[in-house]
Amino acid sequence: MLSIAPESLYLGRRAAVSLKVIIVGGGLSGLATAFALTKAGHSCVVLERSKDIGYYHGVCNLPSNLTKIFAQWGITGQQLDARACKPLGLEFLMYRTGTKFGGIEWNELVLNATGNDWYIADHAEVHHMLLRLARNANVDIRFGCDVKSVDAYTPSVTLASGEVIRGDMVVGADGDQSYVRDVVLDYHEPGIPKGTAVYVTSIPIERMADDPELQALVDIPRMNEWMGPSRILLSLPLKAAGLYLMYLIHTQEDVNDPTATVGWTSRDDVERFRNDLVGWEPRVQKLMKLVDYTCLVKQVRREPLDTWVHDSGRVVLVGDACHPMPAYALHKASMAIEDAAILGNLFSRLKSRDNIKFLLHAYQELRQTRCTYVQGREELAHICYPLREGTPATLDQRDEELREAYLSKDISPEQFEELWENSTEIFRYEVELEAEGWWADFGRLMTPHEDHRASTFMNLGVSRSTVVESSETLPTQNATSVVVLN
Repeated sequence: MLSIAPESLYLGRRAAVSLKVIIVGGGLSGLATAFALTKAGHSCVVLERSKDIGYYHGVCNLPSNLTKIFAQWGITGQQLDARACKPLGLEFLMYRTGTKFGGIEWNELVLNATGNDWYIADHAEVHHMLLRLARNANVDIRFGCDVKSVDAYTPSVTLASGEVIRGDMVVGADGDQSYVRDVVLDYHEPGIPKGTAVYVTSIPIERMADDPELQALVDIPRMNEWMGPSRILLSLPLKAAGLYLMYLIHTQEDVNDPTATVGWTSRDDVERFRNDLVGWEPRVQKLMKLVDYTCLVKQVRREPLDTWVHDSGRVVLVGDACHPMPAYALHKASMAIEDAAILGNLFSRLKSRDNIKFLLHAYQELRQTRCTYVQGREELAHICYPLREGTPATLDQRDEELREAYLSKDISPEQFEELWENSTEIFRYEVELEAEGWWADFGRLMTPHEDHRASTFMNLGVSRSTVVESSETLPTQNATSVVVLN
């Protein structure tokens, strides 16, 4: 994977006027946006509510559309090789016996056709890489900053401490539970509970080394998927991080328990996690004994937003604040970092503060159709399988139906290619080409002073997005999962 010097971003172009940008949220999207806008010539302050970086461990997919951006930002293939892994495939396992009854081996030729390398990393490692980028770019990152209000017209934010921070633009990078989204929409959007939740945990690989059965799970960088009654356990070894990562997708009764502690940075009762897997195969029981923490994350579905930009033209949303993805989604990180890269490219062209609204609407025009499409695909592909509860006999029947209908043999390279046919354009996306192409078509509409042209192109009905239009029928399965309906 080739990389370029970050100084070469945006063809060496920098904004004629430097803005002070206030970014609410110091997660992946906030740090990426701060880095991209700083490289475009602006001054960014990141306000993070946590008192420190608050790393959490979990699977972070880095598909080729994201690693291409990392290469442009100076994160090399060698760095990713040292900190991440290239997945070899996925095995489907019976939850009571651990017997394999199907699988997918990634087709290297198909993956190569996506245009760059694909990695899986620990979320904490990716967070740390972006933190280093932002700090090296001299981004002002402040921890312990709890934002209590946003004035979209000043614009400014007020912290719980009473401090008021003023700037030229506010970016809401505050995730799925975004406060800034409420400001943009002028109402609270609670989302629709999916009836599912996810436990996230990890085990140091060194603690598995003394058991041959567990060590065998570590030796090959392959995902395992145990399919149980209304529960799916996903796991992946990340040797570079020294961790064995696990996600348990399950029904929501634990979230409704008033004693449950919910959230990415919170710690829930480990026994609650273990109890969900009583009766599962011996290797799972061994893993449960090694688990010493877990996060419990409630899954909420949100309809695509009509707008990501406040009427004032000074507040905008990025990442999960405007297009939230499931916790374990393939493109959760990549969509957020694409947002950042597009904003950076567009705002490298700023001539005056009067151009802010135009460029924010340009960002929405470039991103909204693509993100809505990908968000829809992720919701379908990562639905918590409604596998039947029941007696051992009915579950045996269920497993046999799965084996015969879907998983009687490993998916062939030809089937893999067919499954991924509609996905390749998502992976081939080139942020810089999209932004440069859009500018060639519509950049002439940006005038030195703000006027009605700020949103003229929004009414043209033209988009340079390379994905299919959202009106097309979405597939119900992809190369990484099988959806089973009762």
